[in-house]
Parts: sequence; C-alpha cells; structure tokens
Amino acid sequence: MRLRGLLISLIGVCLAGASVWIADNIFSSNQTQAAPQVAAPKFVKVLVAKSDIQFGQIIDREVLTAQSWPVENVPEGAFTGTRALLGPENTGPRRAKRLIREGELIVEDRVSGFGETVTIVQALAPNTRAMAIEVDAATAVGGFVMPGDRVDIVLTEGRGSDLRAATILQDVRVLGIDQQSEKDKSAKRARTITVEVTPQDGQILALAQRAGTLSLTLRTQTEIGDADLAQISLADLLRDSEPEPEPEPEPEIAAEPEPEPRYVIRVRRGTEEDVVKLK
Repeated sequence: MRLRGLLISLIGVCLAGASVWIADNIFSSNQTQAAPQVAAPKFVKVLVAKSDIQFGQIIDREVLTAQSWPVENVPEGAFTGTRALLGPENTGPRRAKRLIREGELIVEDRVSGFGETVTIVQALAPNTRAMAIEVDAATAVGGFVMPGDRVDIVLTEGRGSDLRAATILQDVRVLGIDQQSEKDKSAKRARTITVEVTPQDGQILALAQRAGTLSLTLRTQTEIGDADLAQISLADLLRDSEPEPEPEPEPEIAAEPEPEPRYVIRVRRGTEEDVVKLK
C-alpha cells in the first residue's frame, strides 16, 4: 500500500512539473510573437573627399575615402564605388567642377565627365557672370582673399572735402585671383580678382571702376545677409574732431547813472555829521 501511494505521489509531481513547463513555454512564445519587430537601419558605402579637392583638380584614389551612409539619406548622384567614379583604365580623368571640402560627398554634378576640360564657366551659378576688377595689396585685404571667399566691394570717389565711400555690392563670391581659380595656401599680391555677379551687378561694377577706387572687405564664413550701410563722407569723419564754437558773451547793459540829489541836509550830533540827500 505504501509503494502504491508513493507512485501516485510521484506521478502527481511529474504531471504538475510538466504543466508548469508547458505553460511557461506557451507564455514565452506569446511574448515573442507580441514583441514589435524593429528593423535594423541599413547602411551603404559612399565615396567622400579624403581632403579638400580644389576646383579643376584631378579626382583619383588618393583624394577619396569610403564612408558608411544611411541608405535612405544617400542623395541622388552619389557614388558608391570607385569604378563608376574613376572609370576603367586608360580613361580620361574626372575633375572637380567646384571646391569639394574634406568629408563632403562626391556627387555627379560636382565632377566633370571623363577627360572633360574644366573652366571657370562651370563654376558659375545659374544666371550669373564672371567679371574681373583691378586691385592691389592695399585694396585686396593684403592678398589674403582666396578663390571661394565672399567679399563686399567698397567704392571710394571724389576729391578733397567731397571724398566719400559707399559699399556698392555685398556678399560677392570670388572666382579667381589673377589667372588662378584654385585656392593657394600662401597669400599673394593680386592685380586682378574675378568675381561672380548678376548682370545688373556687373553694370554697377563696371561703372564703379571708372568712377573711383574699389576696395574689398573679406566676410566671415558664418555671416548671412546684407547689412544696411550708409554712405560715409569726409565731413562725417571730421565732424567729431572740430572744436565746438564758444558761445558769444552777452552784451553788458550799462547801468543808468543815479540822478543828482536836489537837496542835501547835514545833521550834526556833537562831533559827528550825517548827510541826507533828498531827490
């Protein structure tokens, strides 16, 4: 009897353990199915500039590097392989059609075709013109203006007391220095600077060159928008230095003479004498 009871207890324990195990598996399976499936973001290798690529510079493997980029954010025209960008062997090289900064994506509209010659015309924005102006070390920020910089152009004209200066153009992009359209690390004394202007601004600039002396002021890279600048004349500069005129003294009003007394009375008190004047 004892053996039978022991077997029944053992079978009951086994059944209970099996029930718990089955219930736990069913609960875990339901949790797995209910959990949302989060897709891992997909990345693709794209070509970026390993260092600054100057305008007109040949694009080869030395200036390129690959970088992981989210697939959904890859812009149209980006290169995902060197073969598409550099082409097969014995193919003319591609060149940069504009300055490509370090870490910037290499896209199709920023590079030329295979063996294509790159000129400054390809660096112009739509509906703009390239125009050269004469400068020297003093008017061109000491030679520190480089292609790609943005400047304001100041006109100084007149003579003597009529001398005046005005900023005629603002936020103008420099395309080239003399005959160089690539940025040089060293400052050079330039004689001509080519800038990008609209057709109307080109007329203003042509007239200003004949009217007086043009000077450039270099803008910061973070500066946005034009400033409201008034024309300055020589009289404006000297106004504060002129001494203020001293006020003229008020004319003194002469006092009227006292009328002569008509009667004089002398009063003696011992040794003292008082004089009383009657008008």
